[in-house]
Amino acid sequence: EFLNNFNSHISDGVHHLGGIYLRTISASTNTSSSIDELEKITTKCFNASLDVGFSKFNVGSSGALSYESFNDCGTHTANKIEKKQATIECRILSFGPPCTNPDIFAQLLSTNNSFWHLIDRSDFRSFLPVWELMNNHSDNYIQQAARKIKQAWLQQAANFSHIPIIQCEIDRVMLDTRNPTALSIRLPSHRLMSVKDSISFDTAVDTVEDILKSEIGSFDTDAANETQLLNKTISAFHIIFEANSAFGHNLLPALLTRETLKRFLTSIGLCDQVLKLQLTYSIITRIFNEQLLNQLQRENISLGDVTTKLLNQAK
Repeated sequence: EFLNNFNSHISDGVHHLGGIYLRTISASTNTSSSIDELEKITTKCFNASLDVGFSKFNVGSSGALSYESFNDCGTHTANKIEKKQATIECRILSFGPPCTNPDIFAQLLSTNNSFWHLIDRSDFRSFLPVWELMNNHSDNYIQQAARKIKQAWLQQAANFSHIPIIQCEIDRVMLDTRNPTALSIRLPSHRLMSVKDSISFDTAVDTVEDILKSEIGSFDTDAANETQLLNKTISAFHIIFEANSAFGHNLLPALLTRETLKRFLTSIGLCDQVLKLQLTYSIITRIFNEQLLNQLQRENISLGDVTTKLLNQAK
């Protein structure tokens, strides 16, 4: 009920208030026509509208129609020149002052904030689950409610896990909680999850290192798109946190001294495609929090210059 009434996430990023003034021109014909010719017509009409102003054309939200004749030729006309007529629709859509004149629109917007709308906000990485905000509350009742809301969201979100952005958020939420009971919703079961016997720390590290090699050992960061890189990053650290639960050890510091995870993080740090890296930043900053960094420093574990630079960029 809470999720239905108030939703699950809230943006803590930058919110932009103001207005949006949209001028659009579309062209259509009753028969197949050359896209290039239609683009020329719409460009010509749009430029003409800028010269004299849309309001001179009596254009409003309902649109205004006009007609343009043009010569068309191509395979759809058997390479013969045909004279056709295109229907041109001019339309204005505004979020803000209810007027079609752009100058008056801007003037009203700057002098009267009652016309302001929320027109933009930071991207999806700025959205925080409400239960994370509630977790910081001093009231134990609020903290318990936060856990129930998180559980309810995971159950609802699982129904939409075929949508990449929702699946990524499911992974992020489960990764952040490090709660092995939540992992059963989606994550593939690795052989380490069936380990019941007590084994040595070194054997546990070797086991997870082998699994990581099969998961990320041959991964090509440069060739991957942003979603593939994000999913692979999430998958790698999920494996590690599954192992922590299965073996009863915190294996991450030791794995950071092994070749597979070091090479993977280095490949991310060397990637020069900033937009692709930005999706992984939220995961990396959550993993490499102050507590882990202090532990690595105490144990004299170096991340290397490239990975250290990556962490600084992510912050």
